[in-house]
Amino acid sequence: MDQEIYWLSCRIEDLSAAIRQMRWYFAEVQELRKSLAPIWNDSCALEMAKRFLNPMALEAEASLTELERQVVGLLDCVAALSAADNALSEAVGVAEQIDNLSGEVQSMFRVLDGLLSDVVKEADQALAHISNAETLIAAANSAA
Repeated sequence: MDQEIYWLSCRIEDLSAAIRQMRWYFAEVQELRKSLAPIWNDSCALEMAKRFLNPMALEAEASLTELERQVVGLLDCVAALSAADNALSEAVGVAEQIDNLSGEVQSMFRVLDGLLSDVVKEADQALAHISNAETLIAAANSAA
């Protein structure tokens, strides 16, 4: 997953570089328009600027600003994705530890179950001996 996150980060950086380049081109075009304004100032040029070039410049600026905002959002998503990937890796590690400990606990329970069976057998034998001893004591008391 780290490779995919790295790949995504690289593509976002490429996008950010492309936006910076577009912003530079946009600034160059606006500078060129300013330098041509004293020369190109007839009514047709003014009408064209009013109807097309000025609105396009405003839209281009707004679009570039929005693209930059989207890049910030994408970078936030990559950071969240990376954090989720780290949390998943940590959870997998903890799950493996729990699985190992579970196996150890099961082994302990098997041993304890065997010991309990032995204790129950010995307790049954002790009860049988006690019962036998009571019988012998009762027989001895009645013979005496």
